[in-house]
Amino acid sequence: MGKLVILVFLGWFATVGTGHALDLSGNWVGRLVAEQGRCPDQNDSILSITPDAVSFAPGGGALVLKGKPSEHMSRLHAQLILNDAKQHPLPMVFEGHPEGAGRIVGVYGTPACRAHIELRRGDAG
Repeated sequence: MGKLVILVFLGWFATVGTGHALDLSGNWVGRLVAEQGRCPDQNDSILSITPDAVSFAPGGGALVLKGKPSEHMSRLHAQLILNDAKQHPLPMVFEGHPEGAGRIVGVYGTPACRAHIELRRGDAG
């Protein structure tokens, strides 16, 4: 029995090592935890993933950061750059990665906010 467990583990490890993409498609939900500044941490944030696109709505708001996942879904990046009243750029960035089965961890940052987040599969509706 012990050998079977080892063989299954080695098979899983070999599959992961070959770069097969994880199936992260769908909606992920979590609440921002502010580390610095004022962040939209009163409501859940929503991360939507397809094989070709990543969308992150901080605090479930109207602003949506967009991007693309890395080739094997090991890195998720989304951003939105707006201009303030003086036409200075206001970047908003989300960076995340899968951690374990069924969890994505990441950071969200703007000039006025830095937060971390843990997201789990959820219903965005």
